[in-house]
Amino acid sequence: MRHRISVQLRGLAFLAGAGAVMTMIATPDPVRAQDTAPPAPAPAASAESPPAPETPPVPPVGEPTGEARSLAALKSLQSSIDAVEQEIAALRQQLQAAATDTEKEELAQELQATIAQRDQLRQDLETVATGVDLEEYEKNGSQPADIATEFQDFLRPIVGQLKDLTSKPREIEGLRTDLAQAQRQIKQANNALGNIDELLAVAENDEVLAKLRTLRQEWTAKLEQARNDVSVAEFKLAEAEENRSSLFASAREAMAGFFRSRGRNFLTSILAFVGVWFGLRLLYRWILRVSPLHRKKERHFSVRAIDIAYQAFALLAGIFAAMVVLYAASDWVLLGLMLIFLAGIAWTGKQALPHVFEQVKLMLNLGSVRENERIIYRDIPWQVKRINVYTDLENPALLGGHLRLPLRDLVPLHSRPWEPKEQWFPTGEGDWVVLSDGTYGRVVQQSPDWVTVIQLGGARKVYQTAEFLGLSPRNLSKNFRVGVTFGIDYQHQPICTDTVPPIFQARLLQDLREVVDGDDIINIGVEFEQAGASSLDYAILADFSGNAASKYQKLHRAIPRICVDVCNEQGWVIPFTQITLHQAPVTAEDDSSASPAAETGDGSESD
Repeated sequence: MRHRISVQLRGLAFLAGAGAVMTMIATPDPVRAQDTAPPAPAPAASAESPPAPETPPVPPVGEPTGEARSLAALKSLQSSIDAVEQEIAALRQQLQAAATDTEKEELAQELQATIAQRDQLRQDLETVATGVDLEEYEKNGSQPADIATEFQDFLRPIVGQLKDLTSKPREIEGLRTDLAQAQRQIKQANNALGNIDELLAVAENDEVLAKLRTLRQEWTAKLEQARNDVSVAEFKLAEAEENRSSLFASAREAMAGFFRSRGRNFLTSILAFVGVWFGLRLLYRWILRVSPLHRKKERHFSVRAIDIAYQAFALLAGIFAAMVVLYAASDWVLLGLMLIFLAGIAWTGKQALPHVFEQVKLMLNLGSVRENERIIYRDIPWQVKRINVYTDLENPALLGGHLRLPLRDLVPLHSRPWEPKEQWFPTGEGDWVVLSDGTYGRVVQQSPDWVTVIQLGGARKVYQTAEFLGLSPRNLSKNFRVGVTFGIDYQHQPICTDTVPPIFQARLLQDLREVVDGDDIINIGVEFEQAGASSLDYAILADFSGNAASKYQKLHRAIPRICVDVCNEQGWVIPFTQITLHQAPVTAEDDSSASPAAETGDGSESD
């Protein structure tokens, strides 16, 4: 009854306030009404009287002014305060007349809530009258904020959205839980009634019997309620499972709902980020082309610092644009998720801070790798052309010798200044090479990935570039030497040092012109090398220009052939490897040990 009276008083207060506002809006101001009243008909003017002056037009009645609305709101609030004051007085009288403690406690709680309502109305009246938010005015700035509460308020829209997405499965699971609980209550109620019936059968005391009968009625009602709960839960569960769609359909509906409600905001924010960031990047490229500071061969430290600041500004501007789009659309869920994502990146980024610091040093040209210096990357030399988010490396000796390297890959590397005489690769396309695995051929293609060598006969052998360098290629296209060792017999020892070498040299110089062009022969030398085990050996050293590199193997065969022809013409003997056995002298002890075996005469062999 008291609650009904309170509700009626509050409704009357609200209606009174609303009626005051409508009255204030509908009733015109007396002054304005007087001004806007139609003028009385003027008497007919005589012919001699001058014409009356024209009345200026009266502006139409417009919307109520701000002051009028404030006054209407103040009147409404004051009416509500008066109604609540009456309710408070009535509650206090009822509290004094209450007979039981329970009734007093209920009335006291209701009185406290009504007093709080009156205080809030008074605060609202003061806010309307002054235009100042009292809570903000009386807020203590030094009072620490409740971080947990603030974080809960921040996450509430996100959690609400997630709850909406999972509402159907949670509803079904809740119904299953309710059904299981009701079935468990039925089982417990049946057990309780069985125990009560057993006690009723043996009880003799009237008070005990009365109590047991009361308990049986209570548990019978509980059993009936549990059965009703089971029926309701089964019905609701059947309806929910019947209306439940498939997983694919649920996912499709969720995606469609997302794009209907938040998909447009999400795509717009992404487009804003990409548009701002990409636009600033295009502007930066245009600045690079027209700026005289960036067209210099070497960039100063200040220019590099400006470039880094601009890159950071472009990224932050794109993020800010995406946040502004979500804020303008009042999409607090996506905005909150975006802030959480950025906070997660910032939190995990603190571990990568030293690595980022090293990358910033590299971009400022203060790190271990600097522009216009030489580095070794994957066993290949490179020139550092430009250090930026992606660093440009160049090797002019390689086909496609341009590499774009992420800045993080430069951190463990080291560069050094280089000299113009240094080679960027030991070979060039068209050079003849000999590798440590015995391969002889011409380089037809070399790139940062592969080196192709074509051998005599047309076979092509492909090496990885790092593997090719590991085989220590010997480049014959500059100049090369063919060395051969040739020996003659010891019977020519008297002429081996003075007569033989000039003859070999003259004949080699003459006959090698038939193999290669005479201009390609740089030098031919024949020198006595050593007195070998079975021959007198000569070192034949023939130097050729790179034009004769294609005849490298043929020259190796031609020089021994010419030497054999000279030996045939001069009658010199070419020795071959011989094994000479020298027999040791036989002693008396050896004869005595061998005689018994000889005297046996049985024809057997002795080991």
